[in-house]
Amino acid sequence: MVFTISSFDVASNNGSYRPSRNEYKLNFTINTKVKLSKTVLVPTNVYSFIPAPDVFNESYDNNYLVGK
Repeated sequence: MVFTISSFDVASNNGSYRPSRNEYKLNFTINTKVKLSKTVLVPTNVYSFIPAPDVFNESYDNNYLVGK
């Protein structure tokens, strides 16, 4: 599924459990809208997500939720 997101803030990506290694992150606000999109033209092989059990592993680097 593909979603469109509007009315959000962009902030520095710092602190623990960051969603990615990107310098910035999206913050949803009370005005943020998320809608299902009819398009599917989004690459699916550009992300490297960490499996959920690995996030809770004591040796896991909690600076990022997304792998290298």
